[in-house]
Amino acid sequence: MPFVPLPNYLRMFRKRHNLTQGHVASLFKTGGTTVSRHEQSIRVPILERALVYEVLFDVPIRFLFPGLFERVRKDITRRARILLKRKHIRNSRQAAWLRMLAAQGPMRFLDFRVLAIDITSNGFAYLVLEGSERLVEWQLVYISPNTISAYLLRLRKIISQYSPEVLVLQEPKRAHHDSRSREILEKFKLQGRQCGLKTFCIDRTKVGLRFQRCGKRKHDIARKISVLFPELRPKLPHPRRIWETEDNRMNLFDAASFGLTALRELEKRQGQHRSRRRRNA
Repeated sequence: MPFVPLPNYLRMFRKRHNLTQGHVASLFKTGGTTVSRHEQSIRVPILERALVYEVLFDVPIRFLFPGLFERVRKDITRRARILLKRKHIRNSRQAAWLRMLAAQGPMRFLDFRVLAIDITSNGFAYLVLEGSERLVEWQLVYISPNTISAYLLRLRKIISQYSPEVLVLQEPKRAHHDSRSREILEKFKLQGRQCGLKTFCIDRTKVGLRFQRCGKRKHDIARKISVLFPELRPKLPHPRRIWETEDNRMNLFDAASFGLTALRELEKRQGQHRSRRRRNA
């Protein structure tokens, strides 16, 4: 599945700055519904509000709305090619300008978009990563009714919304879950393959090797992830005592550790592929 830019990254940057939709709406002097519609791409903001987003997040509009930018670029490129075929364009400057527009390529995206999931007792935690430095979305999902079909329906919605290239799960055979959770992981793996995603199953041993400098405890790894992604810091639970049950928020950090471990493996494979190409050249 080719990398498809998301319509916008407004939600990501808003959550990164720890802002609510109400905070952003107060700058527009409007309701939170308008911001929600912008984030869900139900409505495209007018130029003045798009500029407010640029000032607020200190990010150029083309990177806040890459999907919209790509759509406009493709349309302009197509129109420029049509104009070039018309015979009445004789001005050399006009022709050179149109050729430049017609030759424009898409924005370059070098990173993989990864959907990483960790199963919980009543749902799952998921993160969407673009490379190892950009956290697009993170959420704890509670599934009701608690059926496998409901799990799969929610997974399909997430895949449709974020168009990931890679699905990362915990290795079902080595997961410390009950038989039902392992069945859900197997169904998720099958669903990912049916959607054309590269599917990685990561076990705890690989995670330990990836984060071996941080410590062996899950909380040590979670603390390191909260340093890599400061937006996850409010979700970091306190270290678990022996008599306490694990905080559900820890599943977010487990999913992040699976995703980052899979990205490390992908980077290694790409490096090996490039070295083979150089040797064969």
